[in-house]
Amino acid sequence: GLSADTSANDTDFETATRSLATNTFAGGRATGALFTGDAMEGKLNWHAGVMNNGTGPAPAAQANSNTDMAFTVGGSFGSGGNSESWSEGDLARDGSQSWLAGATLTQDNAATGNFMTINAFGGMKFGNGIAAQVEYWTQDQDDAPSTTDSGFYVQGSYTMAKGENWQPGFVARFSSIDQESLANEETTEILVGVNAYYAAHNLKTQLQVRQVSADLADTDTTSLDLLFTLVF
Repeated sequence: GLSADTSANDTDFETATRSLATNTFAGGRATGALFTGDAMEGKLNWHAGVMNNGTGPAPAAQANSNTDMAFTVGGSFGSGGNSESWSEGDLARDGSQSWLAGATLTQDNAATGNFMTINAFGGMKFGNGIAAQVEYWTQDQDDAPSTTDSGFYVQGSYTMAKGENWQPGFVARFSSIDQESLANEETTEILVGVNAYYAAHNLKTQLQVRQVSADLADTDTTSLDLLFTLVF
């Protein structure tokens, strides 16, 4: 997945769906190789990868059978772990703060145009159940017509102390994308949800309400999502 090590929103979800911006800029899949490493006792992490986007389904830029090579490189620094191991939320409530900040650059040579995408992300857990994270993308298309798309999301959550059998949590997210490539279409997402963790992210139930509004299309879509997850 192109979201691997390029997004903090790709591991253990506090929401039943990825953000609008994540799906737009980091929602593709392809065949390739990703090399990762770390230093400073896991506080500094890096990655570099190469992939062929012509091998996978996904955004329109990848929907062809050509050899569309993409290259990605990036790094992060924090209290420990990379974006793949960054578990959303502050379920542990261990009293200690943890944080993560990073950035990734991806060059995508697709048949429909050459794209350069920059992703920056950050997250914080306060040790008392409160957690927050933010991500920003900007994507430049080099070929004519030259366009720049951008998007972001901010997310906050509060997880209560675990009771005898379960741990309740609450989450809210706002996401927005501005697509110059689609006649400056602006789309926003508002989401609120409640979660029940029985064994952290390995066994949980999630209920959320999500509204997506597109300016030019003049549409408002509201969904009610229920998700049950079991990992074994």
